[in-house]
Amino acid sequence: MRQSMDRFGDDLCQLILSYLPFEDRFRYECVSRQWRRLIFRSQRVLTLEYNWASFFLPTLREGLVFATNRSILKKCQQITEISVNRFVNNRDVVFQVINKYCHNLSAIESDFDGMSARTVTAFCHTFGAQLKKLTFHSNNETNREVFRRCLRSIHVLNIRPFNDLSLLFTGNEVLVHKLREICFTYSNEDSQRIGIFCETNKQTLESIEVTFSANSLTPKSINQLFKGLSKLSELKVLVISCQSEVDDTLVCKCLQLLAAKYVDSKSAMLTIYGILESGPAVFYTSADACNSEFTSLKCPLTKSSENMLEITLPVPKLHHQITPMNLDVLLYLQDTDGKNITCQRFPAKIQ
Repeated sequence: MRQSMDRFGDDLCQLILSYLPFEDRFRYECVSRQWRRLIFRSQRVLTLEYNWASFFLPTLREGLVFATNRSILKKCQQITEISVNRFVNNRDVVFQVINKYCHNLSAIESDFDGMSARTVTAFCHTFGAQLKKLTFHSNNETNREVFRRCLRSIHVLNIRPFNDLSLLFTGNEVLVHKLREICFTYSNEDSQRIGIFCETNKQTLESIEVTFSANSLTPKSINQLFKGLSKLSELKVLVISCQSEVDDTLVCKCLQLLAAKYVDSKSAMLTIYGILESGPAVFYTSADACNSEFTSLKCPLTKSSENMLEITLPVPKLHHQITPMNLDVLLYLQDTDGKNITCQRFPAKIQ
C-alpha cells in the first residue's frame, strides 16, 4: 500500500486529502512519506478547542491533549491562522509553543484574558510586525496596552464584545491606517473618535460591523456614527448589530448612507440585527429597486426567529436622482408561513 501511494503525484494526493477531515489526515500520516509531507505542508488554518473529556480526566487535560496540540504545531509550521478556544486550558503554554514553531502566523483569534503579561508580550514581540488579522476578546487593560503595539500592521480587526474604539487610539492618534475590515462596540465616548478613525482609514475600509444599544446612545452619538461612515469611499459591507429594538429611523439612516454612496453602478451589502416586538420577518429595500423586476430584486431573509431580525440588503444600481433626503423605503412583512408578503411605503426621515 505504501509503495502504491508513493507513486501518486502531489496533485492526486492533495485531492484525496481535501476530502478527509482534519483528524483523519493525521491519523493516516503513515500511509506514505509523500502523504505525510503534503499534510504538514498544506495545513494553513488550525482551531485549538477544549476537549470536554478532560473535564472528567484531569490527567488527560494536562497530558494527552496538550501533547497532541504540540505535535501538530511542531509539524505544521506553514500554518498562517490559528483560533484558540477560550476554554482551552493552560493557554500560556500553548502560546509558548505557537511562538516557537508557527513562524508564518499572520492571523490569531483568542480570548487573551487569564494569560500572563509575559506570554502576551512575547507573542506580540514575535508576531506583531507580521499580524494582518486579529480577533481580540479581552478587557484586560494590560493586554490592551500590549496589543496596541501590534495594530499598525493589522488589516482585519475584531475587538468585540469588550472593546470600543479607545483601543485604537493613543491620545488623538489613530494606531491603524490600512484597515479593510473591523468589528467593534460603539459607545457614546466614541462619538469624538469615529470621525477621526474613518477619515484615517477612508481609502481602505471596506467592511464594518458595529454593535451598540440604541437605547443607551444619544442622538448626537448616532448622528456622529453615520457622519463618520459617510466618509468611507470604499465601504461595501455594513452590519449593524443593535442590542435594542430597531426603529424605522435607524434603518433609514443605513439605507440613505448606502444610497448616497452607490448612486453609480456599485453595490453594497447591509445587514441589520435587532430586536422586534413581534415575530414577522422583515425586508427592507430602496423604493426605486421595486419596479417591474421586483421578483428578481427582492432579497431573501437569511435568518430570523421569534424576536430577532436579520436583514440582508443588496443595494441595486440606484438612479442619480436618488439622494439621501428623498430616498423612500419599502417595508415588507412576511407571514410566518413564508408565503404572503405585504408592502408598506414610508418616507425616510433623517434629523
